[in-house]
Amino acid sequence: MTPVFLMAAAALAQAFDCQVDAPRVISLDVGTSNAQLIDGLPASAMAFRMRFKGNDAEVIWKDSPIQMEGKQVVLPTSVSSGLIFYLSGGPCLFTETACGTLVNYAKQPDGTIKLILTPTAITTDKDKQVRTPFLVAIPGQCKPAKDVK
Repeated sequence: MTPVFLMAAAALAQAFDCQVDAPRVISLDVGTSNAQLIDGLPASAMAFRMRFKGNDAEVIWKDSPIQMEGKQVVLPTSVSSGLIFYLSGGPCLFTETACGTLVNYAKQPDGTIKLILTPTAITTDKDKQVRTPFLVAIPGQCKPAKDVK
């Protein structure tokens, strides 16, 4: 095991309560980009708990609109930062069947975590029978949990 991997895992051996914002559709055109909010999800559905232990992360998110829950291995990207990938058989918010969500996080000096969730997303034009992938970003922040369940 590499020293960076050990440092990243040891630095986050605790639980966090996370709140994410409304999802945003990211549009990319040549030379420009913009983000539009996707409304309609209640704030209560946008909160979850994340626990780190050793090389694993566990998300407890009972009503996850993007089907992101369970234990996964952390890929450390730097000290106290990492990448986690969650897979689900569905049903999913932005796809017709199975889906995945990439979690990119970084611990901050004040003990909080900033993160961006990037779920898989497909749009369908039923008249033309065309499916097109699109980019969704869900920014959020986690605070150390007061109770460790």
